[in-house]
Amino acid sequence: MLLKLQRLLLLSLSFFACATATAVNEKQPAQNALPTVIDLTQSTAAQTPTHPQFSATQQQRLDVLFTRLASSEHEQAAKQLVAEIWSIWKKPLDQTLLSTMTQAEQLFVSGERAQAFALLDQAVQDYPQYSEIWNQRATYYYFDGRYEDSLNDIAEVLALEPRHFGAMSGKIAILMRADRMELALKTLRQALKVNPFMPERHLLAPRPEQQTAPKGLAI
Repeated sequence: MLLKLQRLLLLSLSFFACATATAVNEKQPAQNALPTVIDLTQSTAAQTPTHPQFSATQQQRLDVLFTRLASSEHEQAAKQLVAEIWSIWKKPLDQTLLSTMTQAEQLFVSGERAQAFALLDQAVQDYPQYSEIWNQRATYYYFDGRYEDSLNDIAEVLALEPRHFGAMSGKIAILMRADRMELALKTLRQALKVNPFMPERHLLAPRPEQQTAPKGLAI
């Protein structure tokens, strides 16, 4: 069951609520402390403007989908929009890159992680403007327990696509593992402006002891 769940996560190349839920229950030791600030202006992607991510048609479609997602009032409709966004994100124009991403996934799932990382390390150098190659490596870093490396790649993703709710979900999970709840919740609030039905949204629900009692009643 665990292997099937991991494969589902890897196939989507994203972070999901299960990763965040795990972070709630598993606090990382001191040696996994994360950097206080990640400077997005220093991202590799921001400094190397090559390899456009999408066609003009894809970019226009993404803009429409994100506008609809931000104003969505029904969870099922939001899920459909999210699925279409992912379908665009995961289809690079360059077929060599697509082949590399697929091969890296197969290697990682089969346990050949060093080979998978070698492919992705080269790919982020060759295609620094493609957000999903950074997101794929960030995801694998996460599953490999390399949380600081994952967070650095997430910064690259968000520098390229600030609306990337998958990367923000991963950032939330990592910050929660490091017991940095204030920053995790801040990131969640930012993510909810993009996708109001983020699976982690329940984390902002007030605890029973924080709810205000009706007048005349004591808590």
